Amino acid sequence: MGKILSAITLQKQGVHLDSIACGYYNHKEDCGDHILVKCLFPRTVLEWILKWCGFEATYSNIMVEVLDFAAGWGNCPKNRQILLVICYGTLWSIWRARNDRLFNNRRISPTKVADMVKSMVFVWIKYRRKSGGNENWNE
Repeated sequence: MGKILSAITLQKQGVHLDSIACGYYNHKEDCGDHILVKCLFPRTVLEWILKWCGFEATYSNIMVEVLDFAAGWGNCPKNRQILLVICYGTLWSIWRARNDRLFNNRRISPTKVADMVKSMVFVWIKYRRKSGGNENWNE
């Protein structure tokens, strides 16, 4: 939807930037889909997470396709919801790693980001269940 603050969207809003190149490898334009799913860095993170979930790595060039896949996967609403949380956690972690790289000059490997996703999602789901936030998860 063009809401991710990337170099392209900032430039469209009138912000002057020295470069609109990708913050990971500087060879493509920095747009939302590139930041979260097209670039080699997020593809590697997504591949690790999909393997962790027991899926073959399938590549999408559009972030919405990743979320649509998770939202429509399988017949069990509980498992579908957990997969969707994993996808959101993965996209959030990729975004954070990208921002750490750009603004703090901190480089995190894709495998480290995947490990962070696993622990963060575990905590999200654990406390969501404890709070009774969704009856389907309390089964």
